[in-house]
Amino acid sequence: MSLTLFLSDCCAFAPLPSQEEAIETMKDDKPVNNGVNVEALFGAQAALANTPEAAKFKWRSTVEWITGTRTRSTIEGFYGLGAEQKHKTKFTLNALTSLGVKLVGRLAGVRDGKVQFSGSLRNLCELADLKLNRLLNTMDDWAAENGVSDAVGPPHRPEPTRVEASPPLGLDLHRAGIKTIVWATGFRPDYSWLHVPVLDLKGNIRHDGGVVTEAPDLYVMGLPFLRRRKSSLIDGVGDDARDLSAHLVSHLGARSAGA
Repeated sequence: MSLTLFLSDCCAFAPLPSQEEAIETMKDDKPVNNGVNVEALFGAQAALANTPEAAKFKWRSTVEWITGTRTRSTIEGFYGLGAEQKHKTKFTLNALTSLGVKLVGRLAGVRDGKVQFSGSLRNLCELADLKLNRLLNTMDDWAAENGVSDAVGPPHRPEPTRVEASPPLGLDLHRAGIKTIVWATGFRPDYSWLHVPVLDLKGNIRHDGGVVTEAPDLYVMGLPFLRRRKSSLIDGVGDDARDLSAHLVSHLGARSAGA
């Protein structure tokens, strides 16, 4: 059985069937064409054409705010096939551990087919749990002091994140049987195309709420915390656009008056 290595802020690898094993399993049931169960696919298409309501899906995740921009997300239920559906267990790091997924530290480097991990996973998880419980305690204390404890449910504390005492610092991909690597490490902006001296030492654009003061005719939008917490989200761009549009009109008016 092959393994898949999933890379994010904290890496995880778990025993998963290889593509060949998955195809062989499907062949025992239905004919497969290039890894796709065509008969089942067309069957589902026909069924959904007759009952379009069943094709509506709503995926939901619950996000617990820990501190600052750090949050913890869990996935448990969703709407699909015309009814509420629910996973057997919440999709959390502990749920993955129970399924046999092994959590390791943040990727530090790759060399000669071997990956190195930072070794900070345990400390990061313990710190996240500590900050979350500290925040929940603050909320519970406020509720008690203001006499509203009876209006809400009893205090709840999530199970601490389970991490082995000494997570591995490295992994030989060949010896471990890793054949697939899934990268989910996010992204960083690339402004190599922007030939204007407005970048800081980290390669980010220097601006004041979207106004690039070192280049008076240049504006930016969509960056995290540009003007609001939701500035990088679709429902936050509109508010920023109104503010920056007003600034642009004022700037163009002043330039016209000066001309």
